[in-house]
Amino acid sequence: MGTSPKIIGYRKNGSPIRAILGASLTLDRLRQERQACIEFVERTLGEVETRGGDLSSTENESLGRQKSRIAELDAQIKPLQEFEDLRAADQRGADSYRPTAPAGGQGGTATPAGARTEQRKHEYRTRGEIIVDIISQERGTFSADGTKITVTDQMRDAARERLQGAGVIYPGAPEDYVARAVSNETTSNIPGLLPKPIIGQVDSDIDASRPFVSSIGAKDMAGIAGKTFTRPIITQHTQVAKQTAEKTELTSRQLVVGGVDFTKETHGGVIDVARQVMDWSSPSAWDALLADLQDEYAIDTETAAATAFAAAVTATVPNAATEDPKGWAAPLYAAAALAYAGSGRLPNAIWCSLDQWQRMGVAVDAQKLMLRSDDRVGTSSPTSFEGVVMDLPRIVVPSFPAKTVIIGVKEKTEFYEQKIGFLTAVEPRLLGVELAYGGYCAFGTLRAGAFAKLLIP
Repeated sequence: MGTSPKIIGYRKNGSPIRAILGASLTLDRLRQERQACIEFVERTLGEVETRGGDLSSTENESLGRQKSRIAELDAQIKPLQEFEDLRAADQRGADSYRPTAPAGGQGGTATPAGARTEQRKHEYRTRGEIIVDIISQERGTFSADGTKITVTDQMRDAARERLQGAGVIYPGAPEDYVARAVSNETTSNIPGLLPKPIIGQVDSDIDASRPFVSSIGAKDMAGIAGKTFTRPIITQHTQVAKQTAEKTELTSRQLVVGGVDFTKETHGGVIDVARQVMDWSSPSAWDALLADLQDEYAIDTETAAATAFAAAVTATVPNAATEDPKGWAAPLYAAAALAYAGSGRLPNAIWCSLDQWQRMGVAVDAQKLMLRSDDRVGTSSPTSFEGVVMDLPRIVVPSFPAKTVIIGVKEKTEFYEQKIGFLTAVEPRLLGVELAYGGYCAFGTLRAGAFAKLLIP
């Protein structure tokens, strides 16, 4: 036989109120799953908004599935919530009323009106007081110092009330009182009744923000046919010069337009999912898989583009920065001059690896040596990768190789992308679903001379 649920109160008709095991936990779990569904819908719509265009068939199917699941969860949550409200109201009404306990009762004394008065707590000052009450509750008469003492029923009841109020076990004590005083029910006795709920969303240690791609902007590649495409650039400009004399021929030079080829790449991942994983997990493992594939795609494309960009920069500044703002000023200005000479544009960004972000942060925040009128060389914080050095936005690229600092014109390197999104294929024989996520991208540097790299020893 199973153990009856714990009595948490009594109704006015004397019937007990028992805890419904797992009701509140079930309601919490359903609410958490509903929240996870809503977050998945918001995340999917946010991605569609970012890339532009319409929802793919797979995204439409996923959103429809989430909508249906939310409706199912609402249908389960509503009656459970109503029950919880009723139970809470019933408990509040019973808190101020305690009827007479059933046979084999729960202790305490019943009043003529049927209300229960619980034993008052009592503290003994000496052991002798305990001994006197134990004797008094058991004997009709006894002698003390040669004096015969008669114990009345009223004295006996008062002694028993004090003993029970102090939690003392005495001869002839009621069985229900002994059971309450001796037995200690702890959670170690009921492991089968203690659930292990999964709280909150699945935690991930992936940073899918794509700082390098975000700094230069992802251009839409949809509609560009072919495996490769060319970005035209001027490799030789026309020429204008002073006329040497009246009626003499002006200078002349051809305009030559070359091109930089961009090659499309396909990035993606696939996983085969058992139907049971989708139906039995809570929070839904399906949602976690969808989010993780998107995050991994972001990391992979960010790393590929950032690595190619760092390798394309060939102009270098030989003087490495030292651990102070003045030490950074000389090589950064030298690199800025190289970038302008190679592109005719002043630089507008600094990209650096994680270890160099640390060095810049120390120089900017810790020392604050005067390099400009406002006594600040820039802004930096250990709580953020965002910052400014020498009035230039600093972008931290964790996928860069160590000791990398590049300064240049961000418009002279480009990233194109066309996301395919999610593709699914049902496997009826296996009760499974094959899930894939991917996209196309192409990246390249239009003018390598628009960038310069600091040589860090």
